[in-house]
Amino acid sequence: FGTTGAESLDAKVDGRNKIIMQQFRLTSQIYMALFLGQLLFAGIVFWMITGKTADASENYRSFSFDRLPLMIALTGLTGALLMNKLRTAQGALLSDIPLILRHYHTTVLLRSAILEGCNLIVLTLALINGNLFYLGYFAVGMVGFLYFRPTPDSLSREYGLTQGQEQELKRIVTKA
Repeated sequence: FGTTGAESLDAKVDGRNKIIMQQFRLTSQIYMALFLGQLLFAGIVFWMITGKTADASENYRSFSFDRLPLMIALTGLTGALLMNKLRTAQGALLSDIPLILRHYHTTVLLRSAILEGCNLIVLTLALINGNLFYLGYFAVGMVGFLYFRPTPDSLSREYGLTQGQEQELKRIVTKA
């Protein structure tokens, strides 16, 4: 009439694995939404700049303003790399897969926010200045954004998971 201890334990493990899988999917979905949003905004900026007449695109440009988007893009990349290094060092001390995944989720959100913020500032400067060259700096930021794409392999590598933890994570995440 009741469940045995083994059946109850199996149900708990299955529930835990389902939560882990949902957490990883949510992390990936948020990342993709941020990625696509940046591309959409870049497309709008490109359309707005190329749609201007020659007279309308003539703006005052100072030397320092022309270098500002590059400095912002490099600051975003450096900030994301440093924050990622600090967070993954903290996360490597965790041993439970759900805690590691929760920490990884926060790490992905933080580094994505840093990069996206800098990319959007670069796009805004491109729009204000009417300069398509700035989209190259945005492209550099997007390469950095793609570098940090969340995957089970990147989680395993960055957090130094043991072989057992890595196999458990892959088994759970690929179960879908």
